[in-house]
Amino acid sequence: MKQIIAMGGGGFSMEPDNLALDQYILDQSQKALPKILFLPTASGDAEGYIKRFYDSFNSLPCIPSHLSLFKLPGRDLERFILHHDIVYVGGGNTKSMLALWREWGVDRILRKGYEEGIILSGLSAGSICWFESGVTDSFGDELDIVKGLGFIQGSHSPHYDGEAERRPAFHSFIERGLIPDGYGADDGAALHFVDGALKGVLTSRPHASAYKVEGRDGIISETKLGITYLNEHNPSKGRPSMIIKEIPAKATYEMRHEVLRPGQPLEACIYEGDEDERTFHIGVYLQDRLVCIGSFYPEQEKSLSQQNQYRLRGMATLESERGKGIGSKLIAFAESAMKDKGAEAWWCNARTTAVPYYEKLGLQKVGDEFHIPEIGPHYVMCKIL
Repeated sequence: MKQIIAMGGGGFSMEPDNLALDQYILDQSQKALPKILFLPTASGDAEGYIKRFYDSFNSLPCIPSHLSLFKLPGRDLERFILHHDIVYVGGGNTKSMLALWREWGVDRILRKGYEEGIILSGLSAGSICWFESGVTDSFGDELDIVKGLGFIQGSHSPHYDGEAERRPAFHSFIERGLIPDGYGADDGAALHFVDGALKGVLTSRPHASAYKVEGRDGIISETKLGITYLNEHNPSKGRPSMIIKEIPAKATYEMRHEVLRPGQPLEACIYEGDEDERTFHIGVYLQDRLVCIGSFYPEQEKSLSQQNQYRLRGMATLESERGKGIGSKLIAFAESAMKDKGAEAWWCNARTTAVPYYEKLGLQKVGDEFHIPEIGPHYVMCKIL
């Protein structure tokens, strides 16, 4: 299935306190923690814009990253881009963005990703680019026409209600036959295309809309499209409650003590290697409350042949939050981090009672059951990445 979600405006760029459209984009991947790649090319890879992306998407259930064409992550851009589930394109100068993409071959890679099922999305320049053509302010003085990538047939105008000149310019260009019929989208409205056909219009604002604009014999017709208002049944939607992120070692000690080492001194909850520069600790927060932790150490399990391994220790979830899939989300986040660090496998000493849980996460038992004094029976379990 091929999907494109084109926003007329909105999302974290324009509505940092209402991330309903951004959450909708993530939901379409149907993954617990989709990997989302931000392309800020149209802004000249503005550092402030990139920071705002991370500020917002680090608060959503996803694994965010970005690509700067001015600070490349390496030569193999295709491998880097296609590693993600979603591409999210920011606003700015559409014409300059497309020129850079074509120079670096990003347009070709995005076409391949689209065909392979990567969700493409974005706002403003990041929505115009997917169409055959669109209305742009890239030239600086007045609105004009820009040629897009053509993944979606027709033309597009974002900011349909947000900038007074957009609607009349779009009408004029279509009326004169300079661009094909197309879609106008207000700020806060997103056009969701599946396999090239419009599936629906989603909005984060109650009065935002989208329109099909057509020209026939010099006459413009504009049809208002039906919408789904994402916040209608849950006004707080878009203000996420779950945050998954790296945390310092000391932030894990209290929960280790409460869940794993009750009755023992706090010092028993400080593990060797906690402060190693290669060790990382993950925490899951619900409404700013730490509810799940896990720590990952660069440590070899001698029965495994892989050279670069990580060991999980100190995995704990508050009793009140168990059975909600929170631990599996932490593991998915950590596995992505381990892959980025070049890890080939990870392992843990799993309590025998927890073996079915780890098997659901894709781990397998290695060797026979063994006993850890004062704790109980365990198995070594591992997963190849």
